[in-house]
Amino acid sequence: MPLGVAPFSWNGCTVALLIFFTWIISIFAAFTLGAKTLSPAQCVAFTGWFTFLYTGLFVTGHDAMHGSIAPANSRLNDAFGKLALLLYGLISYEDLRQAHGYHHQFPASHRDPDFHNGCDIHPVLWYLQFMRRYWTLRQWMGIVILYNGLHRLLGVPEADLLVFWAIPSLLSSVQLFYFGTYLVHRQMPDTYSTPLCANSTYWPYLISLITCYHFGYHREHHACPNVPWWQLPQISWQAIEQLSPQAIPQLAEKYSCDNSGKALATMSSPLVQRDRTRLKT
Repeated sequence: MPLGVAPFSWNGCTVALLIFFTWIISIFAAFTLGAKTLSPAQCVAFTGWFTFLYTGLFVTGHDAMHGSIAPANSRLNDAFGKLALLLYGLISYEDLRQAHGYHHQFPASHRDPDFHNGCDIHPVLWYLQFMRRYWTLRQWMGIVILYNGLHRLLGVPEADLLVFWAIPSLLSSVQLFYFGTYLVHRQMPDTYSTPLCANSTYWPYLISLITCYHFGYHREHHACPNVPWWQLPQISWQAIEQLSPQAIPQLAEKYSCDNSGKALATMSSPLVQRDRTRLKT
């Protein structure tokens, strides 16, 4: 979508509630049907659908960390974020918000918890590092207790837990890492030449939505972190490149991009070589 198209009229709370209710209705319908009544193809389809929904829960928590759900009400905003990350995987909202702040403040450096360690740059090894940094023993224990409680105490079939919860949650972590971290922060010719240290993948709208809720627009996200996921295609970096330097402040104001003017202004000035001593590559 070209720059200048009016943002959707939906607000952050509406979009978050849509994701929550879609997940709740889908969970209720799936557990009512039961995995054993489904064909293998239907099980695969349900697993893919829930993977997409779990990614949506995480993205909702992510947007809350940037204050995009309810910008005028921080308590409501944080409540949405805490609920989203709790449903996603018993993740601590406060701990993740602090770690994610380091990711935006020190991208692609040794202080960035999303970045590789400089040696294990293969996507599989990078993913394992990613999971080790973000998943705590308390979370794993909580999930194990919840899983066994639902199965052994409440009698929820194990096939249902696997198809509608466990497998989609794991696949969602792979989806978030591959499309939202690896592809957009791996080393490309100009990845680390500006303070943003990010790439963007400009795929067709539907593919961009399905793969990672438009977070392929990652340079845009790092330039304007307060822009919610559904508005990222409206500030395409390719469109920003066509702006005059005088238009940058208006763009930042239009999309409420706190402290983004300097990052956006990198497009209208010669590329500045990043301090490579902060990278372990």
